[in-house]
Amino acid sequence: MVKTLITITVLFFGIQVFSQDLNKTILRTTDPEWLHTNDGKSDTLYYLNMTPELYNGTILILMSGWHEKIDEIPLKTELPLEAYKKGISILIPSINTRVHSDTACFNLINEMILDYSKKQNKKIDNVIIGGLSAGGIMSLSYTIHMVKNPHESIPSPKSVVVVDPPVDLYNLWFIMERLSKRNCVASAKNEADYYMDYCRKYLGGTPDEVPDRYREASPFSRDMENGGNTFYLKDIPIRVYCEPDMDWWLARCEDLSDLNATDLSTMINTLRLLGNEHAEFIATTGKGYRINGRRHPHSWSILDAEDTANWIERMIEIE
Repeated sequence: MVKTLITITVLFFGIQVFSQDLNKTILRTTDPEWLHTNDGKSDTLYYLNMTPELYNGTILILMSGWHEKIDEIPLKTELPLEAYKKGISILIPSINTRVHSDTACFNLINEMILDYSKKQNKKIDNVIIGGLSAGGIMSLSYTIHMVKNPHESIPSPKSVVVVDPPVDLYNLWFIMERLSKRNCVASAKNEADYYMDYCRKYLGGTPDEVPDRYREASPFSRDMENGGNTFYLKDIPIRVYCEPDMDWWLARCEDLSDLNATDLSTMINTLRLLGNEHAEFIATTGKGYRINGRRHPHSWSILDAEDTANWIERMIEIE
């Protein structure tokens, strides 16, 4: 444990310098769709960005987890730094209130890309997108949206890397319903209750009431042919990270049927059956820690930043 804390401390201070060099660019001064939990004083929507001197035409968009502070992402993972060293620009939009992606999210992401390209006078050849948890499902949903609705100026994502996101919102409702009823861990019950209220607000009801709304908003649907929207990812390299530490999860009264890893592994299997040779499921062990050193498998730290940056570089070359 001491060695782990020392490693985390060194990592934190090493990438803190990098995070301080990120630029903040304002996109809007109002947030009518409530995309971002800001500082309580402002409704400004913005993005963090950094351009390497030897920019290679690729941008990496990183999406935050649910209510995660976006400026902390570079402190939680070395991926921005490792990608930056390879000539890839980093963009982090101020979206952190959604479990699913809707038109407001898609529009802000595209607005950010066009704004960055114009202000930096940079041509965007490749878009890579990824995120933790809710940021992961948004990354997959954005990719599906761009495949289904090609943009005249923005290329569809070349590859996607996600860290332990939910992908089947229909199934997630019933998981959250179970966790709420178990009432084993206060934070888990609170999150479950919040999610169900969120779905009633943004999706218009329960899965039994509006099942199609859930399937439309899900990158993967277990009960649909070809995984539903997963079909649109069949030609996109996808890398998934999970840490299904059963001892840790069982201590919270959660079993394998409650974990994101279950739907994610099925989604990756579906993609492979559809012919996707670059669909990867990476199960880690003992990697999940928050930046304060607290053990938690659902964390940015399970992602191998250097290996993922190398994978992104390889995927760019695929035609």
